[in-house]
Amino acid sequence: MKKYLVLVLSMMLVLGFAASAFAIHAEIPAETTAVVGVKGTEIQIEGELRIRGWYEDNITNPAGTANAAIGRPYSSTSMSWYDQRVRLLIDA
Repeated sequence: MKKYLVLVLSMMLVLGFAASAFAIHAEIPAETTAVVGVKGTEIQIEGELRIRGWYEDNITNPAGTANAAIGRPYSSTSMSWYDQRVRLLIDA
């Protein structure tokens, strides 16, 4: 049952992207003009991407302690935590 559910959901995802790819885009009005910079105009894009985290496997509770006492919200022998940060700098 789960295999069929995954198959149907993945087909819906692919068809959803296909429908948006073939969508008709609005035309640009003729009265708009492009912005052109003078010679020597530079745009610099800088930044950083940080991904960090930890993963613990085969951890057990000390005798007599609850999961909440050691920071785990549920009973499990593994635990992980990850976060990401993106910083973008634009200099024009």
